[in-house]
Amino acid sequence: ACLSLWGKVTHRDQTQEALLYGVTPNYFSINRETLTQGRTFEPEDITLMRRVCLLPEWSIPSLYPHARSNPLGTQIQLLGEPFTVIGVLKQKDSSFLHQLGLLKQETSLLVYLPLPYLQRAYRTENLSFLQAETQTGKESSTQYQAIEWLKKRRGQEVDFKSESLAQYLTLSNKI
Repeated sequence: ACLSLWGKVTHRDQTQEALLYGVTPNYFSINRETLTQGRTFEPEDITLMRRVCLLPEWSIPSLYPHARSNPLGTQIQLLGEPFTVIGVLKQKDSSFLHQLGLLKQETSLLVYLPLPYLQRAYRTENLSFLQAETQTGKESSTQYQAIEWLKKRRGQEVDFKSESLAQYLTLSNKI
């Protein structure tokens, strides 16, 4: 699950707009993210609402323009509170995300933080998107089970569309 919102991020005397991704611990494995340093979120980070975050490699120069040091353990200000950087994600080719409109070309800063923390800060239970990894041949039943669970939890209709990676790739080839 992911909620993406724009917010201010400060490190020392630098404040800038950043895309904030509130995510669950399994987000990183589903998206095949690779750590270069540190760790990803643990379940306790979520349940205890720890103020921890991760940065993709390409975001580091925006926050640390003069530093060649490791950002692990440093603090940045998010949502008016200090967050500790616990991990750095390997740089990936983001051209596919740009094509789908999920990431703007001018985005120079992205910060991952625990989903419940971002939801609480913005007083919302909304999600920007859900992702799931399914076993081959069980895609549709797993997807619809997740949607039915959401409908029951929310007590209302849920607007959704379900697409496989193959469908996304077909769409991107048409762009």
